[in-house]
Amino acid sequence: MVLNPSFNLFNLTDDIKTKLPAFSPLISPYGEYTASPSAQVMSYQKIGSVDTQYPLIVMGEANDKRTCVIAGEGIWKWQLFDQLQNGSRDITYEVLNQICQYTSTKSDKRKFKVTSSKRLYTELEDISFQGELYNDSYELINTPEVSIRIKNKQGEEFDYTFNTSGQSYALEIGRFPEGSYSWTATTEVNGVKLTHDGKFVVQPIQLETLETTADHGLLRQLATMYGGSLVYADQISQLGDLILGDEHIKPILYSSTQTRPLIHLKWLCIILLAALSLEWFLRRYYGGY
Repeated sequence: MVLNPSFNLFNLTDDIKTKLPAFSPLISPYGEYTASPSAQVMSYQKIGSVDTQYPLIVMGEANDKRTCVIAGEGIWKWQLFDQLQNGSRDITYEVLNQICQYTSTKSDKRKFKVTSSKRLYTELEDISFQGELYNDSYELINTPEVSIRIKNKQGEEFDYTFNTSGQSYALEIGRFPEGSYSWTATTEVNGVKLTHDGKFVVQPIQLETLETTADHGLLRQLATMYGGSLVYADQISQLGDLILGDEHIKPILYSSTQTRPLIHLKWLCIILLAALSLEWFLRRYYGGY
């Protein structure tokens, strides 16, 4: 057999890639046939010393069902050859397990998943994300680059790139100001763009609610810094004497003068006009004119 270097439905170890092509050949029917364009060929037939493009092991998915076709017989010989050459059957079991795992795993369209440690943060908490990326056989991979874009309500955008953590991804972005945020994580696998989005909220923190007991040391420090005094509850009677005896505390008087044109006092203008009119009337009545 000849392994297909572009096969990527699941990961083949370097040990498999090196030893599997030398295993006992399978007996395949003679003829020309090709795989469906949507299928992936794991290995091709090798007739004698000639490498062909005839599929030997083919896998694919149609109508949400995964299938594997081995166009040959005699795979039971692999165990014997593996035991003889390598002293174990690990290579044979690993290949068959991967094939069975691929065909038995239900198809999940979300092969790319990003989660945040919380949905609700405070201003004093660091924000973190975790990401997982699976190949078609649902094996964790972290070769492609994963980026995330965070957007606040004002339309400002913040771009970050995930770090690899084991077989997964991780990202620490620190603290964010109060507000609501949305995010979109993206990556690309085999030319296909995958996205995952979500939201989180950062709430303001009320420092007063964290410490409900009076900090007398802090009060004493503030009083000394600004020339004041610390008075406890049992010393409240001394507060008046302390205020009166402090030379820096003096009464302050404030005065202000406000002028206003007489014409703006309409009621006074009406009274003056009425008085003038009354005087004119009395003079006319008593013959003063």
